[in-house]
Amino acid sequence: RSIQKTFRPGEVKDWTPAGSSQLMFRVKNIYPDFYFQPELKETSLDQGRPAIQLLISEGREKRTEILFAGVDGRDKFSISPGGNLFRFIWEPLSQDQMDALAQTKSPAHIISFEKKDCCPKQEIEVKVGEEYKLGPGGRYQLKIIRFLPDFVYDIAARKQATRSDEPNNPALQVAITETASGVTEEQWLFARMPEFGKTHGIKKEGPDLIYHYIPSAPPPEKELLIVGKTREAIELARGKIIKKYLLPKDGQPIAGTAILGFKIYESAEEIKKPATRSEDWKNPAAEFEIQQGATVQSRFFFSGSPQPLFLPDGKSALALQSSPEDVKAYRSKLAVLQGGKKILGKIIRVNDPLYYQGYVFYQSNYKKEDPTYSGIMVVRDPGLILVWIGFGMVCLGLVFIYYVRPAIQRRSKNA
Repeated sequence: RSIQKTFRPGEVKDWTPAGSSQLMFRVKNIYPDFYFQPELKETSLDQGRPAIQLLISEGREKRTEILFAGVDGRDKFSISPGGNLFRFIWEPLSQDQMDALAQTKSPAHIISFEKKDCCPKQEIEVKVGEEYKLGPGGRYQLKIIRFLPDFVYDIAARKQATRSDEPNNPALQVAITETASGVTEEQWLFARMPEFGKTHGIKKEGPDLIYHYIPSAPPPEKELLIVGKTREAIELARGKIIKKYLLPKDGQPIAGTAILGFKIYESAEEIKKPATRSEDWKNPAAEFEIQQGATVQSRFFFSGSPQPLFLPDGKSALALQSSPEDVKAYRSKLAVLQGGKKILGKIIRVNDPLYYQGYVFYQSNYKKEDPTYSGIMVVRDPGLILVWIGFGMVCLGLVFIYYVRPAIQRRSKNA
């Protein structure tokens, strides 16, 4: 048996019993276009990293972008592919580091290493022929054997090869050794198949290895370098400084950029809060509060991928279903004006039109997005009286055929 309750955005309902498990629930909030909005939370210096939170204008939309100084892949972003680059650092760069920004970057090989039961995630840049110690106390040793830019397996020669010098299918051959046991295993890591390194390893129980290939790249055409410690902005063109200036106060826009506001943190961590991108029902979600005894917990339900919460009674479940606004009735309010005065008015419905001097006004269509619009069909049938006369003659003819004529025939026969 299914029991449905309807809730609207911003409407918090009272506690409602669920099933026979003595569990209560209520809707805390509804999000028409759900997403987790990233935000920064200030922390002590030993718990976080230097960070900046930016409010970006991207066309007609606004979005939040968070950058962390010194975290590869999280310290810069472009508004669009090939667009202006924004980079966040904490300490001012030395002259050698500034000169390096103007140089074309060589290809880079990045290895992401993680083992959930022992080793926190590490990301290191590696080079072919070198060895690296990974994990606490050097629990694993990683050796980079060779690199193939366009990997293919040559069946005839029964060996790995490269089809070209272009990085169409970058692959890295590595050897991973467990230091304590001395067990070594060689494997290939593929930049275009990052999950491959998670299913292969020492006895298939080794660490996860993910390979990232960063191709060579010239300096960006335009770049804004934000220095957190000195609150300085440096505009670069192909890596060359063209302008320096101090940043405005937190919360203010940075002139000449798409940054509508910002806030700099010396040490922060990222948190995510539920929010809605718009009022359009693109990704509906609801946050429920569920109470069982003295315990109250929050739970998110998503209509796009409904995963019910099965209750302790083993018979009941809670689930979210977004229901479009159904049309409750088709009605239009009509008025007939003559000489500027209203002489007749009526609310018309399906099969209940307005009649006026031989004209019939029907409700024919509507616009869901514009409730002030009604499509009205006007019908006039001056020959309708002839149709009714015809129907009457047909009925009289049937009566004559089946009743009058048989009666006349019987009388004639009897006579």
